[in-house]
Amino acid sequence: MWKNVKLNSSLVQNETSKAILVKVPKEEWLFWYPAKLVRFMGKGNYLMSLGLNSDMSFNLFKNGKGKYNKFTKIDEKTVDFETMCNLLGAE
Repeated sequence: MWKNVKLNSSLVQNETSKAILVKVPKEEWLFWYPAKLVRFMGKGNYLMSLGLNSDMSFNLFKNGKGKYNKFTKIDEKTVDFETMCNLLGAE
């Protein structure tokens, strides 16, 4: 089952040709998501839609906040579809 989740595009931390690094709203968790499943919309692309599938699992991670561990993963977890929908505020 597919579900589209609409988020503010200011949650995009980094963008490559194949994937987008997205921050979970109101949390410190980050996750990479395939660029093919992301659609930007609205005037000025302020809104994005993520296409989530119920067969997917998501790898969330936290980076350090300091000067020397800014890009080091300090915590990592894997969540399922339902948990991810709850974290992103999907209905």
